[in-house]
Amino acid sequence: VEWKIYDLEFRQLSNTFRASQEIVMVQIDDFSLARMAENDFGRFPWLRDTYSVLLDYFERAHPRVITFDILFLEEDKSQVGDKTGTAADQELVEATRRLGNVVHAVEVNDTYASRPPEAGVQGYELGTEIEEHQSVKLPFPALAEASRLLGSSFIVLDRDGPIRRAVPFVRQGSRFYPSLPIATAMVALDLDPAGIRMDTAGLRLGERLIPLVAVDQEYVEKIPTRHILVPYRGSAYADEQRTITTYRSYRFWDIFLSGLQLRDGRKPEVDPVAFKTKIVFIGATAAGLHELFQTPFGEKGKMPGIQINASVVDGILSNSFIKPGTLVSSGLVLLLSTVLVSLIGVHSGFWWSLLATAAVGFADMTIVAGAFRNGVWLPVVPTIFAILFSQFSCVAYKYFVEDRAKREVRSLFSKYVSPAVVNALITDPTKARLGGERREMTVLFADIRGFTTMSEDGRAEDVLLQLNEFFTQMVELLFKHHGTLDKFVGDMIMALFNAPLDDPNHSDHAVQMGLAMLEELDRLNERWCAQGKPKLD
Repeated sequence: VEWKIYDLEFRQLSNTFRASQEIVMVQIDDFSLARMAENDFGRFPWLRDTYSVLLDYFERAHPRVITFDILFLEEDKSQVGDKTGTAADQELVEATRRLGNVVHAVEVNDTYASRPPEAGVQGYELGTEIEEHQSVKLPFPALAEASRLLGSSFIVLDRDGPIRRAVPFVRQGSRFYPSLPIATAMVALDLDPAGIRMDTAGLRLGERLIPLVAVDQEYVEKIPTRHILVPYRGSAYADEQRTITTYRSYRFWDIFLSGLQLRDGRKPEVDPVAFKTKIVFIGATAAGLHELFQTPFGEKGKMPGIQINASVVDGILSNSFIKPGTLVSSGLVLLLSTVLVSLIGVHSGFWWSLLATAAVGFADMTIVAGAFRNGVWLPVVPTIFAILFSQFSCVAYKYFVEDRAKREVRSLFSKYVSPAVVNALITDPTKARLGGERREMTVLFADIRGFTTMSEDGRAEDVLLQLNEFFTQMVELLFKHHGTLDKFVGDMIMALFNAPLDDPNHSDHAVQMGLAMLEELDRLNERWCAQGKPKLD
């Protein structure tokens, strides 16, 4: 649930973060696959001298770094016409070496174990807290040696599908390998491996600090580790029509064609100056190459791996990441919310308490959204549960403790005094003192003349019904005149005035009650006569 809320925050607040104009993508898309095949350059995967055409093109552009999110693990032993795979590999190696700022990808998995490779830049001082994997496979040796740096293409999908986190480093034994975005940033910032370290605050790249989130990640077995929250700058596309990518992008075919045009001395389709000092990612985006991944932006936000890597690099260069809130900040929000809901819940009625809970929840959401806009992720679920638990506890307390006493008072006094008096006693129970008190009172006695004779002559059931009707009407009058029913004694009513609440006009109210009883009895007698029942006097 927490991750789903995290996704919602990204979808609603992603426009807060701006994508860097210094990062561009070269996409191997469906259009490029089709045009390469139509022009007899073969089907994907192509001979590797294809990529040397791109690197020759970029040599004129002088980008800061070029990162391939494509694996070149084995030497190519194939032959297409007069062209051998070995010769094509060599062209890629030489082009990589000439540029001197190319990052190539490393494969990491846990499906099988392999010996740690010896190639690759080392010198990292990171320790064993870096997560270890069973197999790390580098590009073929000549390409690995020619690369400026090697980066892991390893990705982590959450159980519900999206990629929300990036693995900063992996290791096999004592050898460490940065992720593709970390390696790209190291080249772009000209950082030495000795300047990379990890501490409790996060991962330090020179003077930059990348916050990390602690997770229990399940690979072959569950391990504690620390990952980067991917600082997405938006979904895959910047417009509703899905025509403009969040990062400036070019089709592979357009750059490849431009490279061929430059080799032939012709004007290129795309001027190399567009890539000057840029950070360039090259990778697949075609649906059939299975390089599209779900992100916090849902189905509309399916994103190629190169854009996910670009987002991490963007965060590093701008020193702008989503970092988990501290225990103090998260705990403070939870504590204040809980205390506020509890205090209001205990001292107010149910509906006011419910309204207050909603208001506190809305305030919390405002705080969480504001924090997220400033790059701080505060957990929501614990606070929501704490608020709901506080509200439920207050309702339960009031029902089983406070309201129970009120119900007892209402049950006890509602038979003897008016509802207004009952409410007054509930509001201030001290007005009904245990043990009694001395006070001046007016007592009214009302007895039915000749009731004994009438009851002997009539049927018991009829007498009882008529008497109950009489008592009901008289008690209603008593409550209207601020009286308290003391008792019924046979056919007699005993009523008190000036108790349990003070009544300065108790004598007047008692007299008015007596007169009202006579008037009401006349009305009752008229109805009883019409029904064939005896009169009461």
